[in-house]
Amino acid sequence: MKGPLYLCADIGGTQIKTGLLDGAGRLVGAIHREDAQAGLPQQPLLDHIAACLLAPWPGEVPVAGVCLAMPGPCDYPAGRCWIEGLEKYGSLYGADLRRELGARLAPALGPTGENLLFQNDVAAFALGELRCGCAQGIQRGLFVCIGTGCGSAFTVGDALTPEGAPGVPPQGYLYPLPLAGKRVDDWLSRRGLQELSRRRLGRPLEGLPLAQLAQAGEPGALAVWEEFGHLLVQALPRVDFRLQLGKTLSSEIESVFLPMSLSLDGGQSLYLKKGGEAFRPGVDQLPGTCMEYSMSDDGLAYVCPQGSALIASYDVPLFYFGEMAHHPIRLCDNRKENNRRPVYSWVMNNTWETNFKMDLSGFGEYRYTLWLSGETDPQRAMEELRERCFEPWPLITG
Repeated sequence: MKGPLYLCADIGGTQIKTGLLDGAGRLVGAIHREDAQAGLPQQPLLDHIAACLLAPWPGEVPVAGVCLAMPGPCDYPAGRCWIEGLEKYGSLYGADLRRELGARLAPALGPTGENLLFQNDVAAFALGELRCGCAQGIQRGLFVCIGTGCGSAFTVGDALTPEGAPGVPPQGYLYPLPLAGKRVDDWLSRRGLQELSRRRLGRPLEGLPLAQLAQAGEPGALAVWEEFGHLLVQALPRVDFRLQLGKTLSSEIESVFLPMSLSLDGGQSLYLKKGGEAFRPGVDQLPGTCMEYSMSDDGLAYVCPQGSALIASYDVPLFYFGEMAHHPIRLCDNRKENNRRPVYSWVMNNTWETNFKMDLSGFGEYRYTLWLSGETDPQRAMEELRERCFEPWPLITG
């Protein structure tokens, strides 16, 4: 192992995930996962977090620092926790995490154990996607993570949006804002899904069981997800975003791209379909042909050994796979890594090279639908996507 190594942790409400990373953000070894035990009293909980941090450390290599991504509210520069009323980590309210965890880590790591850096968990996720992931090149971003609660982060360029920016709530937090008589966090969370399923199904279910029922066509589960989607749309701060999007769409020199990349456990391959068999863009096509963008009949499918994620792209058939920067168009060389590039829906393009002027400005509506499926065969997955695009199926009698 060369260069400095860092112990890093994602302190979630359900799990604590820790790993050893190098200075470029590459994982060294495996990720260690433990139940969060977020309801423990303060001292046992701090002991548990420290033990999770040390779990991936092999013991014989020096560590340059310890980095923790955790939910707010917290004073991240000071390392002091102010979480309360969120059904997680309430016992840490007011705790000096840098001092408390540093005292627990120093016997193993030495002075480095006291060199702790803290960042909001969703902010860390946003910065990682901006700099290393599928959001590279995005100029204005809103990142939302839904689990035990609703975390959010706003970005401009490759940095977090400065405090006080127009249209951005304090600290970029959506969770405390009002929504349908409660807070955003009360609806867009595990307990929000439980409440919606209690109303529709008579029992409190969470994400995976609800998804399985919805895949089976259970009307109550489908209604839960529909209502959950409406609440999500209501929660997003839309005014400033719409103004910016409107400016982009009316421009004669700008295109609009929506990230479509997903990550499924066990790895996945991306498939499209154009009138024939399912194919992997950049891999299953003629050598030397353009692999930067492609049309698709109905959308795309991410297929892995455990199932597939199907994304319908109604009225938006064009997908883009290139870098978000000016560069020569890449031609297909059939390498498997071509299938792991970021994927974007090319919503609107005013920059086609044609012999006449194009102006696509004005109002337009573009729709997407995501389904989870147990299908593991690419061709059948794309066929299932096509069938689902026609839902609901009308029945005409008499």
